Amino acid sequence: MVGDVNNLKRLFGSLSFPGNFKTNINQKIHISLSSFIEFQKMSTYTIKYFPSPGRAFVTRVMLNLAGATWKNEFPEWPQEKPNMPYERMPVLVEKRADGSEFVLTESNVIERYIAQKYGFLPGDLVEAATLEQYVSHMLDSRDAIRQIVFSTDNEENRRKATETTKFFIKKHEPVLAKSSSGFHHGDKVSYPDIFLLYIYNFSEMSSIAGTFNETDCPNIMKLIKILKENPLISSVSNDK
Repeated sequence: MVGDVNNLKRLFGSLSFPGNFKTNINQKIHISLSSFIEFQKMSTYTIKYFPSPGRAFVTRVMLNLAGATWKNEFPEWPQEKPNMPYERMPVLVEKRADGSEFVLTESNVIERYIAQKYGFLPGDLVEAATLEQYVSHMLDSRDAIRQIVFSTDNEENRRKATETTKFFIKKHEPVLAKSSSGFHHGDKVSYPDIFLLYIYNFSEMSSIAGTFNETDCPNIMKLIKILKENPLISSVSNDK
């Protein structure tokens, strides 16, 4: 939505109008869209998932940081599986101020929707694409770690998970090393920061715990510490 405001302002900035007409139009566009954004933020949310962090963790954290009104719902599984979109979770149910309801599934789609809505992705398309690129790269580590946590914890899978995570560290440590704030973007928490915490927590509950460490990735660990000390993150409820 922030991108919509900027795009419309750029459009009118390129046109010629007499007197103060263009200035007034720009102001009205900004006020109208800003009001619409605030109206959209009045929504309440239900996250349908299991009583564990998993694929709902990032969305829960973003909603908590944004100060949104949200709650968990733990459907009986697999009894309620046929009632879910695509028969899987998480599912986000948004109840809007006008009484309408929006249902969304697929964890990464839900995350991007909430990230865009509450400013965890920037309005600039290039900057947003860069941050989404970081998250997309993190998915390799998530999937490799999932194999040893939920499938088969054998030597081959541990090797793959370790190599994938070390490659991830090799690529992301320099990004954070260049950041004066310690975050992936600007001076506040953004989507890839939260996803990084998710990957870190996931790795620490697996047999490759310790792959993230102060020696190999001091800047990543610095960010992890910042996030873990944030009360709005540490207080996120994953099981009630």
